[in-house]
Amino acid sequence: MKITAFNGSPRGASSNTNIMVEAFLKGAEAAGAEVENIFLANKEINHCKACYYCYSSGGKCSIEDDMGDLMLKFVASDIVVLATPLYVQNVSGMLKVFMDRSICIGHPGYEEPFIN
Repeated sequence: MKITAFNGSPRGASSNTNIMVEAFLKGAEAAGAEVENIFLANKEINHCKACYYCYSSGGKCSIEDDMGDLMLKFVASDIVVLATPLYVQNVSGMLKVFMDRSICIGHPGYEEPFIN
């Protein structure tokens, strides 16, 4: 089983969010899972342009950044964890941008994720 955590804390590895993610992943790894903790703060993720190019291209995004690799990891995972501190009673901005850019996965025409 593959578990991937996308950590949306701007403080990265030194965050309280990461303390909880690491504890979860440690338990999952002890139970036999393959785990990965990805810090979105260390990735280049541009804002979605809402151009919907991904809808007509089978999932390929018009923006070339780190999202192509991240979406490959997302779809290859059995379990995906979205971790974030609460900012103004919502997810962090960087996790929101990541979620926005994941839009093509839910589209019926989805074939391959953001392969640039």
